[in-house]
Amino acid sequence: MEKYSRAFETDAVHVSVGKYTEEIHRPELETWSEILKKDVVMAPSHVICAVSHSINLLMLETVKLLLESLLRGALAVTQLHFMVVLDAQSIKNQDSHSSMPIVQIMNDFYRVTDQLSRPRVFALASPPSDRRSYFDSKMLKLELTLDAKVFGVTEEKRAEILALPDRPNEIVILYDTSRRTSETRLLKQLHQVDPTEGIFRRHYRASQHAHAEVGPCASDLVWRRALKAITATLMPGHEDIDEDDPETPAPDRIKVKIYKILKDWSFTMPNLDASSKGFNVSHKFLRLIQVLRTFKSYGEGFRGIIFGLSRPFLRIESRV
Repeated sequence: MEKYSRAFETDAVHVSVGKYTEEIHRPELETWSEILKKDVVMAPSHVICAVSHSINLLMLETVKLLLESLLRGALAVTQLHFMVVLDAQSIKNQDSHSSMPIVQIMNDFYRVTDQLSRPRVFALASPPSDRRSYFDSKMLKLELTLDAKVFGVTEEKRAEILALPDRPNEIVILYDTSRRTSETRLLKQLHQVDPTEGIFRRHYRASQHAHAEVGPCASDLVWRRALKAITATLMPGHEDIDEDDPETPAPDRIKVKIYKILKDWSFTMPNLDASSKGFNVSHKFLRLIQVLRTFKSYGEGFRGIIFGLSRPFLRIESRV
């Protein structure tokens, strides 16, 4: 970002330059109104940049920032004059999958805009230095996705690729592993009753595993699923037990306390809005749901296989 910023400041005459970062990103109209007052807005970016009709240059750190703003109505595609995709190779490598934010932008906002009002698109695809670049089916799909054409490729070559039969592709969908959430409110309450996790160890392990793989919502739902099994372990007349009665064995008192917490707990359902404060699933699971939603048009005819680590893990995912 600094390199581009200095270039604009040094070589461009009478151009105001601003810097747009993740820290100041807010997908509200007011934020964009201020940002678009600059002639050039720079942000650390290798993904996308856009030029508005007022000749402002906007470079975003991730396409996700632009997608959030479009979804919230803070920005419109018609406000952009030119879009530059700086790393189209990564889109091609993932076969232009519809779960990618840039593909969502093109499908949900770009294509529904009148052709005369759409921004022009310029994409750069740079294969690794040890590989040669070929125009193949993935590159053709990238063309269609970005509404752009690869320079120097003939229509005959495109027709040749289109004539090839479809075949399955292995696609790697990336997800953010850096997001870490603390233990849930439910787990904190259970730890107040049983700090050493000496009771119901199996359920604690399953809850922690679900938290790591699927997110805090699944972590809590493990306990809701376990409530029936926990109830079966309670001593007769547990409803009338005095939780502070020293004559009642400590393990039985802890079981009753855990049971009452779970019985009265208000469990929340999955929130898949990553920009919401109530977002309660892992980014890995969110990406899985986004991929599955791309097959929505198949309806009841869709068939798929999800390979999980264990049966309990798959049960958690199916319930979430």
